Amino acid sequence: MAFLGRIYLTLTVCISLFFVLPGVEAEDEGNVIAAVLGFVLAGICFCACLGYYARSRDGRR
Repeated sequence: MAFLGRIYLTLTVCISLFFVLPGVEAEDEGNVIAAVLGFVLAGICFCACLGYYARSRDGRR
């Protein structure tokens, strides 16, 4: 259960940083494409970490 405490702490820090950072204005298509690719990459990394965690809990690596 200590792992869940770390998840909540990390999630709280990330959310607070999200609200503290200034807004980003996309001025042209290049910035929009870069932002979308960044979000896609972050989602893929998140799913990969969840898969790794699930496999490690089952005893497989």
